[in-house]
Amino acid sequence: MMAKDEMLEWKGEMSQMLRQMNKTFYSNNEIFLRELINNASNALDKIQVESHINKNILDDGLIRLIPDKANKTLTITDTGIGMTKADLAYNLGVGFYSTYLIANKVIVTSKHNDHDQYILESQPDAFFIVTKDINAQQPLRGTNITLFLKDNQNHYKSSLFSISGERFQNMEKLNWPSQIEEDYPKGIGILGSSSFNGFLCLYVKGMRQFGYLWNPTTREFKAIPPSPFENAPHYVDIEIYYHGFGYDCVRDDYKVIRKVLFWAISDDDVYVNDPFLLNFVWEMYNIRSNSWTKLQLDSSIPSNRADNNKFYLEGMCHWLGYGDGLIQHLVSFDLINKVCIMTPPPLDIPMEIYDNFNMNFVRRQLFMLNESIALMSNYAETKIFYISILVEVGKKETWTKLFVFGPIPYIAFPIGTRNMGNILFQTHDGDVAWFDLSTHMVQKLGVNIHGGYSQLVVYKESLLTVERMNS
Repeated sequence: MMAKDEMLEWKGEMSQMLRQMNKTFYSNNEIFLRELINNASNALDKIQVESHINKNILDDGLIRLIPDKANKTLTITDTGIGMTKADLAYNLGVGFYSTYLIANKVIVTSKHNDHDQYILESQPDAFFIVTKDINAQQPLRGTNITLFLKDNQNHYKSSLFSISGERFQNMEKLNWPSQIEEDYPKGIGILGSSSFNGFLCLYVKGMRQFGYLWNPTTREFKAIPPSPFENAPHYVDIEIYYHGFGYDCVRDDYKVIRKVLFWAISDDDVYVNDPFLLNFVWEMYNIRSNSWTKLQLDSSIPSNRADNNKFYLEGMCHWLGYGDGLIQHLVSFDLINKVCIMTPPPLDIPMEIYDNFNMNFVRRQLFMLNESIALMSNYAETKIFYISILVEVGKKETWTKLFVFGPIPYIAFPIGTRNMGNILFQTHDGDVAWFDLSTHMVQKLGVNIHGGYSQLVVYKESLLTVERMNS
């Protein structure tokens, strides 16, 4: 059995590279999670491309985070294209090595769509071994990464800050609702980029992402009820992605948009052809009726798994999602007419200035800028940013480039903005900072997010209650 295994050793040069990388690019331990989720998302994008070519391939598009406090492990799984033996041995990428900031050992099990299933087990400054998984009963496509955490790395937490003032000089740490503060091992997300009459839509991240309405001013808190689709059969599990929170001015109603996906948690053959498992649904919650309704949206509507790139504007919930293959689209859901309008993004990055330009390396950030839909783009690791605004939804030709700025070498990626003056960024060392477009100066806020994700949400104080929202 071991004759086909491959044992490789970290040589001195590799060990030195890892130590140097940890001192520079990965000085904040929790950046590993962003790296692994990005890798999983890329794997999902690749299998989506394959599914358009081969109709027999199921594009189920799932990423799961599974913490195990008892065994001090964190597992990240995806149903993407998977990795071959060669990928595991030679092509993991530097992002994978950041796991050793928080883990003593890493085990990777991966099944490529066209290859056998393999297992990689490794430790830093030692060796790793790649083995064919001969014990796999029914190998499933995708990758499973289990991190054996160091003693001080077995928890994750979300923090909330209020920043205010003419130059955002005032900052105060806030508390989450006490009802959920003790039960969010994977963090709390805020849906969209603004409040409505003082209310925010929160969701606890996890396998079943529970939703809540919360007014930080009055501290009123309301759990959003489950939908009928959450009552899945015992052999089915679900994953929920929240996409929009907005206001229907015609019906004077507040609404939440989300996508629910289903998959089997049993390997029994009897469930393989169950149509329930091959489906997903889009659904909408109405505050007035306090209930969910199924939306008639087809499979071509791109979805979004991230916290950012979502906001409400003029009767529509907007998000940036993937369409056919790796092509991104702006999706605008009309809350009144219950229809989606898709707008391809502009190619505002000049391809001719880069050698071997590859669209896979284009990074985009959707946000609201001076009451307009705006898109910020940059290429790979370059720190030159291009900002365009959209004049009319559904018409790609109405994208208009506003300006270009950069390079800013110490900026990692943008978080959001609300006006032409300042853009909120995360720096390479994990700090949150404002970038002033007029002076090109960076002002740090004194908050380090340790490599995690951040959101910028505009909140306006209000004494409105849920009862008055329903009336």
